[in-house]
Amino acid sequence: MNHKPPLLSSGGFFFLMKKLTFWVNTNTMRADAVKTAHREIVRGENMKKANFTAGPAVLPRPVEEKLRRATHDFAGTGLPVWSISHRHPVVEKFCSDATALVCELLKVPKGYSVMFVPGGATTQFKGWLLNIVGRKALKIGYVDSGHWAGEAIKAARELTEANFCTVHMLATSKEDMYRSLPADMFAHDSEVVCIHYTSNETVNGTQIKLDAIPDGREVIRAADMTSDIMSRPVPVEKFGLIYAGVQKNLGVPGLALVIVRDDLLDAPHPALPAPLSYAEQKKANGGLRNTPDILAIASVHYILEWIKEAGGVAEMEKRSRERAALLYDAIDHSDVFACISAPADRSLMNVIFRVRNEHQHEKFMHACEESDIVGINGHAGANKYYGPHLRASLYNGQTMENVQRLLEVMHKFERRF
Repeated sequence: MNHKPPLLSSGGFFFLMKKLTFWVNTNTMRADAVKTAHREIVRGENMKKANFTAGPAVLPRPVEEKLRRATHDFAGTGLPVWSISHRHPVVEKFCSDATALVCELLKVPKGYSVMFVPGGATTQFKGWLLNIVGRKALKIGYVDSGHWAGEAIKAARELTEANFCTVHMLATSKEDMYRSLPADMFAHDSEVVCIHYTSNETVNGTQIKLDAIPDGREVIRAADMTSDIMSRPVPVEKFGLIYAGVQKNLGVPGLALVIVRDDLLDAPHPALPAPLSYAEQKKANGGLRNTPDILAIASVHYILEWIKEAGGVAEMEKRSRERAALLYDAIDHSDVFACISAPADRSLMNVIFRVRNEHQHEKFMHACEESDIVGINGHAGANKYYGPHLRASLYNGQTMENVQRLLEVMHKFERRF
C-alpha cells in the first residue's frame, strides 16, 4: 500500500500555526489600536478635559486664545511675549492698563496703590510684613482659619525669631479640623497693630464673608485673597493691604497683585529687595521695577478685560454662586457623597467633599479619569483631617459645562454603588 507523505511534518505544522497565530494577534492589535486612536480623535474633537485643579487654574477660553496668539505675536509687535523688553511701550501700557482695570473693577478708593510684585502669595507671607511693619517690632494678629492661614503664620513666626515682630493668634478653628471659620475671628486686643486674614481656604473649603469684617482704621487689616480675588465685590476701604497670587482667578503663575494704602508705604525694611518693595514698584508703573513675568502680566490684562466685558465682579459672583449651588445641592442630597465644610462657611471657589465609603474613593477617581475629569483629588495635607477626599475648584474660568460633566459622573457612580 502506498502512503502519501504528509504535506507538513509535525514540527512544520506547529511552526506554521505559530506564525499564523502571530499574524492574527498582530493584526488584531493593529485593529484595536486603530479603533482606540479613532475613539481618542473623536473624543478629542468633542470633549476637552474638565479641569478642577486648585491652581494654576483653568483660564477662560477667550483668554487662552489671546495667549496662544501672544506666543508668536504679542499685541501686534511681531514678537513672542517671552522675547519682548519690559521697557517696550506695549508692555508698559499692558501693565498700567491692568492696574487701572483692577481699580475700576474693585472700585479701589483714592489713597491706594495697585501693583504687581514678582512671586506668588507665598512670597508675600513675609513680604507684606517687611513692607508695612518695616523697622517697627509690632504685634501682628493672625486668624488661623485653615491650611494657608497656617502657612502665613509659620512665615511670620520665622520673622519673630529674628525679633522682627510678635505673632498673636487671635482665633483658630483647628479644633473643628478647619471645617468652619473661627467664631471670634474679628475680636482683638488694643496692642495688635495689624490683623491678617485668609479670605478663602482652598484646602479646607471655607470662605470669609467680607461684609462681616468691621469698618474702621483702628487696626490695619491685611488679607490674602489669592483664591477669591475678582470673584466678588471687595470692600477695599476696610483693608490696609490686600495681596493675591494671580494663578487662580487672574492669570498664569508668576505674580502677586498688591493693593495697599499709600500711608503704609513710608517705612519698608532696608533689607527688602527692590523688586519686592511696594514703594519701588509704585514708582515703576506698578510692576516694572525689574524684568517681570510679561506672560503673567499679559494674562492678567486679558482676564481683567474678559471680566469687564462679562459684566464685572458682580457677574463673576453670580456665576460662582450658580456653579457652587448646583454642586453643593447634589452632594447634600446624596447617599454616596458628603460635604466636609460647614454649611454657613462654605466656599464658592473650592467645594471640599468625600465619598462616604472611603474604600470607594479610588473607584470614583478612576471614574473621573475615564470621563476626562482632572484635578479633582483633595489636598494631601488635609488627609490627616478628612481622610481621602475630593476638591472641585470653581474659579472664574470654570464652566457650567464642566460642573455638569462632574455631576453626570457622580450620578452614574451613585447608581452603581
